[in-house]
Amino acid sequence: MCRGKRHSDCTHLDKLAQVETKPIIPIEDDFKLGKNTLVTDKEKLLKRAPRKYISRGLSLAMINYIKSIRLETDLPEAELDIYINSFWNMFRCVDTLKKKDGKITSQYCKNRLCMVCNSIRQAKQINKFHPVISEWKNARFVTVTGGPTVAKEDLSGRLDFMQKVDKGIRKMLQKKFSRGNCEKFIAIKKIECTFSFSNFGFHPHYHYIFKSPEIAKTYVSEWLKRTAILGTYEGAQKNIPCDSNTVLELTKYFTKVSTTVETKTGDKGINPRKLIYLDSLFYQFIAFRNKRTFTSYNIKFPLEPEQAVVVEDSEIIQVQEGLEGGPPTDYYTWVMNDWYSLKTGLGASDYIVDNRTRNIVNSIRKNYSIYD
Repeated sequence: MCRGKRHSDCTHLDKLAQVETKPIIPIEDDFKLGKNTLVTDKEKLLKRAPRKYISRGLSLAMINYIKSIRLETDLPEAELDIYINSFWNMFRCVDTLKKKDGKITSQYCKNRLCMVCNSIRQAKQINKFHPVISEWKNARFVTVTGGPTVAKEDLSGRLDFMQKVDKGIRKMLQKKFSRGNCEKFIAIKKIECTFSFSNFGFHPHYHYIFKSPEIAKTYVSEWLKRTAILGTYEGAQKNIPCDSNTVLELTKYFTKVSTTVETKTGDKGINPRKLIYLDSLFYQFIAFRNKRTFTSYNIKFPLEPEQAVVVEDSEIIQVQEGLEGGPPTDYYTWVMNDWYSLKTGLGASDYIVDNRTRNIVNSIRKNYSIYD
């Protein structure tokens, strides 16, 4: 593990961008895109540009971090290479925009830490689930925890135990339903993890939206019984009515990229700062690998028109919005802070990096380890 903020074996970030990499096999959640982005839609591109800027900086920093721990970690070299390639894929996400008939298409990495892809996931999940949940008049929003915070070495094991308990409760409720003793298990589940700087612990937990209040109550009761060995208690669980913010809470990212750190500032009191610790993110990234973070149970959705085409080959999955006809009429390529037209040289979003966004990216390089 990288012990210092400036590890002696670390490669500088500006040199990493020059390394040639191979395509990868994605290990992230799958998703499809909806409508095309219009070239004239400056507002949408202007929102996407800072996400691209931050994701690019974060991906390089994660590559740098993984390279720095090669000789200190027990993870196999082949596995580390998969992670490095995954973050190179994140670095290249939405690098090139293709224009045709006034519409823009691109390729997406689907990395769980990518700001661009996460915003797409969240928007699609909100659009998909909000109409359904709004029809559930007595729906409940439930949060169940995996006990007190857990050390990085035990995070994967805790996730596996939580998954086993969750599966057992659902199986029990399904049997009761088949016997006519309870309502059908209809719900949406999201697993999330937070990090506590105060004790260097990780806190995995489930968010659920249940259609039936009785099922929600039974689930929480069973969860407390089956996780008592972890130290769970009733006061740490949540079972409240759904409101307008429920879907937003459920569809947010599986982990927060930044960690809030409070430092004393003399007579001025406490100064809270949001910092990005690469090792904290990396431990969560590998613990959640190949784990489904968002699941729905017994919910039927109306069929959507196929607006997206998933092109697959043996090495890489590219997600493109479907366009018919001939080749693109122009390409925009990302340079520093915007996508610039290869024909006119003009920017697609006219984005100018502000100090706050620049400071976020700069802070990534200075905060490798939560244990310094």
